[in-house]
Amino acid sequence: MLEHKPLLTAALVVLASSCVDTGDPTATTTQDVTLAGCATTAIPNDGLDDRAAIQAALDGQGCAYLPAGVYDISTPLGTPTVRRPNSIIALAAGRSLFGDGATSILRFHGDAQQQDWYGVGILGDFAQVHDLGFETSTLTGTSEQTHAIRINGPVMSPVVRDNSFDHPVRTGQAGGDCIQLVGYAPAKLITGARITHNHFNHCDRSGVAVHSGTVGLVISDSDFHDTGDQDIDLEGTGDITGTTIARNTIDVGPHPQGGTAIHVVSMSGASIIDNTLNGRGILVYSCDHCLISHNTITRDGAQDAGAVIEVIKASTDMTISDNTLTRLPTASAAAVLRFVPHNSGTPAGIRVIHNTLNQGTASNVVFNEGTVDLVLADNAVNYTASASGMRGFNIQASTAIRTTRIVATGNAFSGPLFAAISVSGSYAGTGAITAINNTTDAAVLGGLRCENITAAGMVLGPVIVSQNTWPAPICGTLVNAGL
Repeated sequence: MLEHKPLLTAALVVLASSCVDTGDPTATTTQDVTLAGCATTAIPNDGLDDRAAIQAALDGQGCAYLPAGVYDISTPLGTPTVRRPNSIIALAAGRSLFGDGATSILRFHGDAQQQDWYGVGILGDFAQVHDLGFETSTLTGTSEQTHAIRINGPVMSPVVRDNSFDHPVRTGQAGGDCIQLVGYAPAKLITGARITHNHFNHCDRSGVAVHSGTVGLVISDSDFHDTGDQDIDLEGTGDITGTTIARNTIDVGPHPQGGTAIHVVSMSGASIIDNTLNGRGILVYSCDHCLISHNTITRDGAQDAGAVIEVIKASTDMTISDNTLTRLPTASAAAVLRFVPHNSGTPAGIRVIHNTLNQGTASNVVFNEGTVDLVLADNAVNYTASASGMRGFNIQASTAIRTTRIVATGNAFSGPLFAAISVSGSYAGTGAITAINNTTDAAVLGGLRCENITAAGMVLGPVIVSQNTWPAPICGTLVNAGL
């Protein structure tokens, strides 16, 4: 496509100054100077290729300001011997690309030639992309690594904020994430990234995907509406630390492929706080020293087979507190909370405190298998399905890992549960159990029940049951220490 000729400098100053009403036509404000100093030769809404003009402003001035309008960004064609750049627009250290909000639209188009493609690449420290709209629906020839924005480590303190994304699923074509972060420890870490106040309207895969190597990442105050995979996908190899996911709203769109909204893999120090998830839940596959707190999560829809929150493998020192977790009657039958081992790794040191757990399907409310040191305290456990035989807390061992040190205290159970707490000694058996100050309503059939006990898998005890207001405990004879 054709490129633009330079505009007159005077015209640039007028354009920038028109964005601020100073009250004095002769006055020059700091914002005027900033916008004028970041102006480009790109002309919106003319259908011509603005890529070179924007890149020239970034490289020459360190910033590019795009007033409202549509800016066409053509994908450069490569040849068999010369590969086109992965980053169609590239931000080096300290560069800023910004506009007037969702009305300043970067419209990417052209043939990606089945190669990796990043609309905007953040490649240097303190670079910022904000107040822009991203539109990629007319791209062709995309690969699975076609991302609207990619942050490549090593990078310090990049910022992506107040942007809108229309990076949709393309029928019959591969695609990628709205924002992808790729860093590797120790030499290529991404540190202190801030992804805030964005609108993820359509994302072919994830809204935000992290592939290893981030420290101190914040994903906050954003809304996710239609993603083809997990909305937030954190896939580490033990080198993602100190992540905060806060105050986001996540909905199910017409193309949900991933079974969970937030996916946490092999990381430490995650805080998932004050989010609203409508339709899908959270999957944790090994997370140490992690907090899930003050979230409202409702599970329903076609992609609802997993628990509302599921914790798998060697997750240690985890707190799940002050959440409202609901499985609607229209969902498929599954637990609200589920803790299970995998590949000889087991959850350990799990605290489930002061949550409201609403189960509307024919399944246990909390399912535990092989967890070491599990505390269930001060939770409201509400079972509203009509199916019989379900448990509030179902505690059992796996084939190789004994469930040990279970404490249930101050919980309130309601609805037609077969048992408030069911303990199974099958397989490796169960260790110490403490149940104190729990209550049930009249619909609950049993307090503590010991089930499926065998000589090889007895409840080792001690079993301490005290000051509960519920039906009398029912346990078999193969309990090492009696009630």
